[in-house]
Amino acid sequence: MPDTPEPPNANRLRATAVSERPQERLEKFGASALSDAELLAMLLRSGTRGTDVLTLATQIIAEAGSLAGADRLGGG
Repeated sequence: MPDTPEPPNANRLRATAVSERPQERLEKFGASALSDAELLAMLLRSGTRGTDVLTLATQIIAEAGSLAGADRLGGG
């Protein structure tokens, strides 16, 4: 199978300096230092094929209107 380039969003977290990643910033500065998207990304833990977890979290929050509204997206 030939190597195919990853989509532009596939490496957003990997491209971030280790000290700037959400987990490291959470440990060093606390939850208040993280954006809603970063907090959601930590809960999700992984994205989808072609969409990194930070982009996915940002999309979910945009669709829901807020982090608090994200729980209503499931329809449950």
